[in-house]
Amino acid sequence: MRRAVRNQRLKDYKEGKRKRLNPLLRVLGCLGLGLLVLVALLGFLIPSRFWDGKSRTALVVKEETDNISMIVLDPVTDTITTFSLPSNVEVEAARQLGTWRLSSLWQLGQDEKVGGSLLSTSLTKSFGLPVEAWGDHVVGGLAKMDFLNVFWGMVAPCQTNLTIKDRVGMGLFALGVKPSGRISIDLKEAGVLRKVTLADGETGYQVRDAIPSRITAAFGDAAVSSEGARVVINYTGANLQEAEEVGQIIQVLGAKVISLLPAKETSEQTLPKEGCLIVGEKSVTRGKIARLFGCLTQSKDGETLQVLLGESFFARY
Repeated sequence: MRRAVRNQRLKDYKEGKRKRLNPLLRVLGCLGLGLLVLVALLGFLIPSRFWDGKSRTALVVKEETDNISMIVLDPVTDTITTFSLPSNVEVEAARQLGTWRLSSLWQLGQDEKVGGSLLSTSLTKSFGLPVEAWGDHVVGGLAKMDFLNVFWGMVAPCQTNLTIKDRVGMGLFALGVKPSGRISIDLKEAGVLRKVTLADGETGYQVRDAIPSRITAAFGDAAVSSEGARVVINYTGANLQEAEEVGQIIQVLGAKVISLLPAKETSEQTLPKEGCLIVGEKSVTRGKIARLFGCLTQSKDGETLQVLLGESFFARY
């Protein structure tokens, strides 16, 4: 008798709990559906900045652990390659801000009012690898395999220069990438970093002078390579070394730099405030270089792309 009463009470409890949960689940379902509709609407209205679903996008992610990841999503090869970096890698910061650990660059970017662009530009400069996009750990969810992390990466508030359309497109791509197409590379083990004693006496890492070709190949863009663009770089002032670095990064991307020439003294006056202008026919290559280095573009018929770099560019590079 007691067992029957206990079983009935348990049954009543479960039914009551189910009745209480059902309205809550319906509310959550409606909220989730509404959020999906809102994201779809925003994705339709707001243009993408980096992701076009046809060529690769590289982004740097500041993880919650202070470690850094560089992630390359490539729809041509249907792969996602994640390069992990320890927080105690010492690099030369962009904007002539001196030598810093990677773990400090995110906050330094906030202090300098330039956000995560300081981290992405510093990585591009120090590693010679074209990394155009950046975001916090939420954006890192876009490269995960599970739906919840990817969905959160698409819709959650975060710090990033990706638009909502970029995030949705990248997330949908990531969900379709098979496990065999997901590659993880620890740059400590890949011959990219060397162990050193840092200025504060602690052990850390610095970037080697030469990056292995198997690493740079992942940052190449098939869409840029297929265009076979030839690039001429004109630079102002005594900035030949920095112009050469820019040229090497453009070549990793897939274009061919055919010359570096000092610009005329009057060129600085014709440059926009960004200090960087890409002149040539509209193309994937022109757009990629412009977004990577924060340049404006100008259309002009011709067989080459002209990259004009002024003093204000080198001050932020």
